[in-house]
Amino acid sequence: MSDKRSFGARLYEVAENYNLNQSDVNRIVNEYITECRQDLFDGKEVRILGLVILVPNPMYSECGATLALYAKKIATKTGCPFHTVRGVVGEYIDILRNELYEGRNIDIRGLVSMHPLMRNGEIVKVHSILSTSIKGDLPYKSQYVTSVRAHTCKLLKHNMFISKLHKKGVSQ
Repeated sequence: MSDKRSFGARLYEVAENYNLNQSDVNRIVNEYITECRQDLFDGKEVRILGLVILVPNPMYSECGATLALYAKKIATKTGCPFHTVRGVVGEYIDILRNELYEGRNIDIRGLVSMHPLMRNGEIVKVHSILSTSIKGDLPYKSQYVTSVRAHTCKLLKHNMFISKLHKKGVSQ
């Protein structure tokens, strides 16, 4: 299966789950993506909750920001409560992860695309491809970083393997 859900459909689902306006959810998710991009341009590693790790070259800081730190920054910018921001971003990433488990391609706008590779109806690998907008913006928005690599998280690979075992009825 290679169909893909739209950004708006995902936002609508999060908005319904949190009983928020879709525009508020859109603003929170877009701020999260903007913060991640800025950290990359500043030479910091960006980890998107168990999905992908974006590593700048050269890396100027070994410390990556946590979801809680991003949520605090976004809550300050948007005026939304911290717990709401953390919940919205976490839910959005959970939706992306579930779509990957279903074999769908996902796109985190302006950051990375992820494509599950299927063999005999099972996911055998997930390709992470850096957004072309990051590649194009690097020379203009970063004075330090010359390139960025995208790595699929080992936790995602492990969880996909475990879910495949559970579908087959094998216990751990």
